[in-house]
Amino acid sequence: QESNNDDFTSMNAYTTYEKEFKGHNFKIMAGMQSEYKKNFGLYANKMGMVLPGQPSISTSTGKIEAWDSLDHYATLGFFGRFNYDYKSRYLFEFDLRRDGSSRYAKGHQWGVFPSASVAWRISEESFWKENRINDVVNSLKLRVGYGTTGNNGVGSFSYRTNVSLTSYPMNNVMTNPAYVLGTQLGNPELKWETQVATNVGLDVSLFNSRVNLTAEWYNNQANDLLLNCVVPSSTGYSTQYQNVGKMRNRGWEVTLNTVNIRT
Repeated sequence: QESNNDDFTSMNAYTTYEKEFKGHNFKIMAGMQSEYKKNFGLYANKMGMVLPGQPSISTSTGKIEAWDSLDHYATLGFFGRFNYDYKSRYLFEFDLRRDGSSRYAKGHQWGVFPSASVAWRISEESFWKENRINDVVNSLKLRVGYGTTGNNGVGSFSYRTNVSLTSYPMNNVMTNPAYVLGTQLGNPELKWETQVATNVGLDVSLFNSRVNLTAEWYNNQANDLLLNCVVPSSTGYSTQYQNVGKMRNRGWEVTLNTVNIRT
């Protein structure tokens, strides 16, 4: 027999404020997000059924075996965003997140992740609109962005060493309870893995938006990677989650869209 209970609760709340003043546009957003998940399972097994047509632990004569499982985690985050633009010509955005996770030990549960971006719509400038080049290049925007995000993709209890129940023989009794350490060594120094992204892009629209070109240089780097590492056997364990290494991905990306026939 088995019984399994899975609970998940999520809450999101945010508020926004907008203001326009002589071509200056402001927008502010602030909010919070939380998640809680709990899974509990109870399992029992007993052989030697007296009434095969009525399978029941209470009417079986064999040795009973029972075990359970428990997993739970919680996250809590606060975030804010500030947007500003002047006549849709100069654009600025700043984001800030502060996230907490129960998957890390105290002192490492919280991470702060800022992001920012700026853009210049060159085609909105008067010197561009008054020039004949505007008949060919209808839209031209230069943009730069920098952002960080966090990853807490580890097990709910990876920061501590767990134990399991077993039995050992003593005084002619084979089922004396005993606790043994697991195979994975806990790491109370675990912290957030951080993804850092930087990009510089140019967006061009030509011939009444019949040709659209986007060119972008990007540099993405992951710091403090969360990896399940093999540890020396002399420790008595086989693996341990650690923040080790970095990974970088950089390059160019070019996208071209055309409207060949317009009806």
